[in-house]
Amino acid sequence: MVQAIPEGTSVQSMYLPYSDAGLFGLVVSGRTAEGVREAGKVAVEVLKNSTKGLTEDELKSALAKAKFGAASAVESREGLIRDLGAKVMVKSLVGLTDQLDFVDFHGRYVC
Repeated sequence: MVQAIPEGTSVQSMYLPYSDAGLFGLVVSGRTAEGVREAGKVAVEVLKNSTKGLTEDELKSALAKAKFGAASAVESREGLIRDLGAKVMVKSLVGLTDQLDFVDFHGRYVC
């Protein structure tokens, strides 16, 4: 995917957990509208094809990486502040356990 994205543009994933659901999205930014448009097309195509040919071992590996990423995110000062800030500022009750449960629950329905 990285090779197909025009120079000067970037695509980043985002995940916003809520107490009863989660929101996933992509943030596309760049210097030109054409670059953003092209990067967006590439990102959408990658998402569409992301589960084609996915083996069970690849899924298990991806789920383990997601869980590790969520768990290690709260070990840094920035991650801890982000986690606690969400709880204080928007009264979010979503914590690490909820995120790990979310990954486990949705991972069962991919393959």
